[in-house]
Parts: sequence; C-alpha cells; structure tokens
Amino acid sequence: MKYKYILFDWDGCLAKTLDVWLASYKQVLKQLGINKKNKNITAVFGDWQGGRKLGAPDNDEFFNKVDNLVKSKMLKVDLHKDVRNVIKQLKGSDYTLAILSSSLRNYGTGY
Repeated sequence: MKYKYILFDWDGCLAKTLDVWLASYKQVLKQLGINKKNKNITAVFGDWQGGRKLGAPDNDEFFNKVDNLVKSKMLKVDLHKDVRNVIKQLKGSDYTLAILSSSLRNYGTGY
C-alpha cells in the first residue's frame, strides 16, 4: 500500500515551539508568584483550564498573557534539524504534503 499524503505537526514535530510554550507558561506563573515543575506545566498543555489548574487566579488572564508572550517569540522559533531537507526532498515526490497545528494562525512564522 502506498500512501498519498504526508501530514506534519507543526508544534514540536517540525518546529521547536514546545520550548516557547514552556518558557511562556513559566514566565507568567513566575509573575504570579507560582513555581511549578516542567512536568506539571506540560501536563496541562492543550487544556484550556490549565492556568487555573496550575494555580492562576484568573484563567483567561493567564492565557492572554501566555498568548502575548508566545506571539512575540514564535516568529523566531527554530526548526528541528533536517526539517528543511526532508520537506525539500518530499516536495518533488508524488505525495501531497500538509502541515497541521492546533496553534492559532496569527502566531505566524517566517517559513
């Protein structure tokens, strides 16, 4: 069986965005006087009640602050090693390529 499509996840697979998210969460938590271990923070990634679960008094305000930090850092995010080469090699093939993400489109990228 030959596959027709190759799907890539943007966050963490192609781009080193997980570091951006973790640093942003930690920075906002620090501003709130909350100290959490990385494993506690990453456990709530993707959970829209994650700020509250980490101890933030206002979940919406927490995510607004995280969002602002992420937006400012996302334009400078690095790709993982050899991503460009793999995409270039596959681009000329019979495959249809797509990049998927749960991140907002307005984070934008330079790629």
